[in-house]
Amino acid sequence: MPLRNFAAHFFEAIGVWFESWKFIAKNRLIHYFIFPVLISMVLSTFAIVLIKSGVDYAMQYIEPYVQHQPLSDNFRDNVFIVIHNLGKYAASFVLFLLGLYIFSRLHKYLVLAAMAPVMSLLSDRVYEVLTGIKTPFALGPLMHDVFRGILISIRNLIMELALSFFFWAASIYLSFTLPFLEFIILPLTGLVLFINGAYFFGFATMDCYLEKRKCGVKESITLIRKNRYAAMGNGSVFSLLFMIPFIGVSVATITCTVSSMLYMHRLQQSGNLLADQK
Repeated sequence: MPLRNFAAHFFEAIGVWFESWKFIAKNRLIHYFIFPVLISMVLSTFAIVLIKSGVDYAMQYIEPYVQHQPLSDNFRDNVFIVIHNLGKYAASFVLFLLGLYIFSRLHKYLVLAAMAPVMSLLSDRVYEVLTGIKTPFALGPLMHDVFRGILISIRNLIMELALSFFFWAASIYLSFTLPFLEFIILPLTGLVLFINGAYFFGFATMDCYLEKRKCGVKESITLIRKNRYAAMGNGSVFSLLFMIPFIGVSVATITCTVSSMLYMHRLQQSGNLLADQK
């Protein structure tokens, strides 16, 4: 049954995530946790500067309509002047929040794209432990892996946003046509959006193993779709961890990459990957 298959593979992937901690400690991979923290700090600093510059630029056009007015001697007039003056700060605050919201939606994918070199090196090390096959360092293959990781991140971002827009549009339509079911529609929409995002984050980490198996992007898409419930399980952990300030980004990218490598290797060993995998 589809529901039974979903539960089995979804929770199996989560179980493997817990096992990844032991694997990381046993094989001395703890130092990899520092890289996503540094990358996230750089991205966040750059984002704050960029958002502030964008707000200042936008306020040049908005400020004439909410410009500051000096107080007068009339109390009643002063009340309206203060309210009017608050419009400038309110507009700046709303624009800043909008910038933060956009960044929060892009943050995970920006980290994944920036982490591509580190994830490639980490997956090389994990693959070596699992198979005994050592991948010699070479700049050319590393750059290929980095480009592939960035390409996958861009592809997943576009797909997630497109599907999210569809789910939101469907939710709004159903809320208008079936308002008496809104208390079911809204929570269900939130759950669907979460699982939708989780799938694509799981996709990114599972692809690390497939890249080591020399799979092309199209081949990886086919294989991960076949194991989509596991991708959702691993990606759910990824998404939940990202909600934890500061340490979440580090724990998510490293542990979920390792757990995906472990899960996919088990599939390979059990013969449950595509028949043409080598």
